[in-house]
Amino acid sequence: AASGVIVREDDPAAPERGILLAGPAWGTEAFPRRLRDLYATRLAHVAEEDRVLLDAAAVDGISIDGEALSALLDRQLLAVLRSLQRLYREGGFVAPGPTGYRFANATIREAIYQDLAPDLRRALHLNFARHLEARKIGDADPERIGLHWERGADPTRARPYLRRAATLAIARQEVA
Repeated sequence: AASGVIVREDDPAAPERGILLAGPAWGTEAFPRRLRDLYATRLAHVAEEDRVLLDAAAVDGISIDGEALSALLDRQLLAVLRSLQRLYREGGFVAPGPTGYRFANATIREAIYQDLAPDLRRALHLNFARHLEARKIGDADPERIGLHWERGADPTRARPYLRRAATLAIARQEVA
């Protein structure tokens, strides 16, 4: 496939239909270079203040937690929400939902995340973990906080949250 992605739809041997597989043009990169370059061009026009916001938001996942960003970036919540609204109107990087914002699509979020220096990414994960732990998010969403501790290079702090998340997934029968 020219795009480097093969979509299996009619292969009865495939465990799931519509699964995306890396094609021969994809190479060994985790994210296709052409797609990364496209987003890099779009992101080059984003103001630094907004780019810092997008960088931090990308570390937390597809859904955007305005309260967490406000605390991490030491900005007023209203200022964070106004920036997200501007990013929605001007660039289509994010989209409003019934409650809060989310990245317009997973590839935008992944491109931003992959562009972060590893040390910055780890520091942001640790800051998210500390903030979420202080907000007592661990009971409601142990996977989220556990992943932040793990990706922040603190597996000891991640372990109890990830165990709790696994227990909850088993109880909901969400384990493959």
